[in-house]
Amino acid sequence: MKRTAQLLYRYDRIGDSLLELKDEKILFYYFSEKYNIYFYNLKTFQYLTELYIDKLIYEFEKNNIHKFEYENKDNFVSYKCVRGKYQNEVKNKNCIKELNNGLILIGRNNYLIEINFHDKTYEYKLIKKLEKTILDINELPNEKILVFTNIYVLILKKENEEYKILNEYPVQSFWKIKSPKAYYRDFNQYFSSELLPNNKLLLYSHSIEIEYHDTGCIRGPPTKFFNSKFIFIDTNDFTEINSTKKFDEEAKHLILENYIVIQVKDKTFIYDINSFNLIKDIEFPDKFNIIHGFEKKYIIGNYKYENYGTFSVFKVENNKFVEHCKIEEDSIFPLLFQKNPFKIIFYNFLFTLRDKRIILCSNFYMYIFRLPLDK
Repeated sequence: MKRTAQLLYRYDRIGDSLLELKDEKILFYYFSEKYNIYFYNLKTFQYLTELYIDKLIYEFEKNNIHKFEYENKDNFVSYKCVRGKYQNEVKNKNCIKELNNGLILIGRNNYLIEINFHDKTYEYKLIKKLEKTILDINELPNEKILVFTNIYVLILKKENEEYKILNEYPVQSFWKIKSPKAYYRDFNQYFSSELLPNNKLLLYSHSIEIEYHDTGCIRGPPTKFFNSKFIFIDTNDFTEINSTKKFDEEAKHLILENYIVIQVKDKTFIYDINSFNLIKDIEFPDKFNIIHGFEKKYIIGNYKYENYGTFSVFKVENNKFVEHCKIEEDSIFPLLFQKNPFKIIFYNFLFTLRDKRIILCSNFYMYIFRLPLDK
């Protein structure tokens, strides 16, 4: 059965990541390269405002630490120097989480930053500086804040406008990626976490390492090496339940109602979401790339080498991938997928909004459309 997607809008894109907020806003940001975050209206995608996180860090350091080396701390040149200093620290990512109480919490470098909305104004302030670099933040069901650093897992609670550390657990050494190419430069460790049912957590550990080709007579663009693994964790005591092997690639994952789907290049691994056991007798059809999960029950894939401009939608039933339908859109999909077997996927990220609209970002644009899956 073939169905047609409905293209709603096309806008200039900003950022490479996004977060849908409760207050009819959407937040765009960059994973690591920049500090600025951008707010848009969720329904109309009208630009609202931009916040400068690096300026906030500068003001905090100027007023509290006084350790920056600049000639005059009151002029713009000093801020410009500090901005350059922080903009070069691209190895740290932006960790952003909307809390249950509506506040937005940002972890960047070793700083915690809080954003609060007041009608049409945006109040943001730096509320804590930790000793270690923040690699990820999340919120537990009991509203305590979970912070992953490169050394500890911290449990924080907000009391009287202050985030106090209640507990800390060690980050196990085998949760992190060890550099397999230690003679290269810029090895960066990252964490990303997602809460699972029954006080469990999925930790995605991944790294990027860069080889530079600028020595002697050899010059060229740098080469990036990716490594990744997944760890299933019990949040009662932050012990490991199970984990995958280390992959020498950047892995992708989807969380469905009953399964966790992990894709590494051409291989697909399916884990039971309750036991975290690997289901070995299930494979994603090899002519498709997995690109997105939808409503925790659908998996969207595109053809690798044929039928460009067509998505196939699958469901997992009885430990098998079953095709639900095909989706076509003549005016958008051919632009996103090159008819070239060496340039298969031509997009940056796909995201599903709560009203079931899909955002697909590709090159300099973002496309908003609907998929008719429930017909």
